[in-house]
Amino acid sequence: MSNVTAKTSANVFYKARCEAATHNEQLSSREGAADIMSIDRGRLYRIESGIANPYPEEIRLMADFLGISQSAVGNWEQNHRKPDIEMIIRLAEYFGVTLDDLVLRDLRPPIPRYSGNIRYLRLSHGITQEQMGELLGLKNKSSQSLIEAGKSGISVENLEKLADFFGVTLDQLVKQDLSKEQ
Repeated sequence: MSNVTAKTSANVFYKARCEAATHNEQLSSREGAADIMSIDRGRLYRIESGIANPYPEEIRLMADFLGISQSAVGNWEQNHRKPDIEMIIRLAEYFGVTLDDLVLRDLRPPIPRYSGNIRYLRLSHGITQEQMGELLGLKNKSSQSLIEAGKSGISVENLEKLADFFGVTLDQLVKQDLSKEQ
């Protein structure tokens, strides 16, 4: 499984979807992206993990836009070759991202929505990380800091505690940007 995960994180289609998710929240999940793109979620997974190749028409559209051969696109996707700087500029235009986003930025999936909401709710209620940690039964403040930074997960039980404590639903805590609700 880790081999598939590594291939997925290096895949050009996965990277493009992750970057686009910063502008369109629905793209942050494979299910949402599949709905927008009108393709099967399983097919999207197979493309992003390198198990399946995009349909020829998908490659042809990209190649036509970039003015290159379809085999060149295939070589990039399979990591056999890398595009030159002029092509990277055109790729950034094609995917609607900056050069920094395409070349330099680490394109891991965005921080979970609940992480930002936990931080927002904690700060808006004047609660310290230590106090929040005590409420959740965490070992120390750094555990709370890791949760808020999206670097550590949180149990469903603790999410329920927080939803009850702050008077929000679990759906609101996990799915909505509560900082924009106020």
